[in-house]
Amino acid sequence: MPVLRPFFDYDWRRIARWALFATFVMVIWLLVPVGRCSYHAFRDIPISDEAHPVDVTAADKNRVDSGKSFFGDWMHAIKFCYQRTPLLGQAPWKTNLVVGFACVAFLGFSLDKWDRRRKRIVLADRR
Repeated sequence: MPVLRPFFDYDWRRIARWALFATFVMVIWLLVPVGRCSYHAFRDIPISDEAHPVDVTAADKNRVDSGKSFFGDWMHAIKFCYQRTPLLGQAPWKTNLVVGFACVAFLGFSLDKWDRRRKRIVLADRR
């Protein structure tokens, strides 16, 4: 069987690294709609309620007095965007792909650790 050994002797660490990289790429790809929506919310939320404040120093006084803030409104908009397009709630094939890549990465790192442990030489074993 030494002829077939090069075909079945996988580098599990390399496979796991590529699968982990693919998992990160898929997560970023799945979060792009949330980022796009939150950017539009950031752009559309006015910093001040008044279009042209008379006194520049008191531009946000009404908003501060009422307890509303720009970042509070923006975080609420980001939560709404994520509820509209959640990470694992998009197309089923995208969910399966990201979960599959994560499982391959976990399995690859586990098999690499097991393979390295199996090939380890202990001082008592040397002759």
